[in-house]
Amino acid sequence: MTASILSQLEASMDIEQIRVRHGLLVDKKFLEGLTKRESNELTQINRILDAAEEKYYAPIKDALATVKASLLEGATGNGH
Repeated sequence: MTASILSQLEASMDIEQIRVRHGLLVDKKFLEGLTKRESNELTQINRILDAAEEKYYAPIKDALATVKASLLEGATGNGH
């Protein structure tokens, strides 16, 4: 999907419509397989959704990174 088509997709669809299309493509991927065009569309939709949801997931990722670092520090015995 070209950048101009992607821009048109973002402009013409709200995030909920994009999520619905994503679900349809994922279902089709596992049930029937995707065409090359559909596969490209799914890749672009994944990027759109990742960008749209970044604000929500960023604090969770940061918290998980902190916990992971703490666990790794404890596992190596350097935490005491």
